Amino acid sequence: MNISMIQILILAVLVYITPTFMIHEYLRKYNEKIPNIFVFGLRITRYLKQYRKISKIKTGKIGYLYYLWFISLGLALILILLAVFIKDIAI
Repeated sequence: MNISMIQILILAVLVYITPTFMIHEYLRKYNEKIPNIFVFGLRITRYLKQYRKISKIKTGKIGYLYYLWFISLGLALILILLAVFIKDIAI
């Protein structure tokens, strides 16, 4: 594997995980019943709905982390495709 490919894949994981951690902390701050971060990551869509509902109640509008998570998901997928493309060029 190419070093730049590994770096891009690590960046993709970090881009995806950061908003997930932020949503986890937000829900934990408001005493929602949420599991540890590993189970939370597996059921993120369920907790996204919960975050959307709570942020709408607290502030009157949907919180920015909801949209940030979708943007980070798209960006992570683009980075993974880029890493695969770089691998094909290197071979």
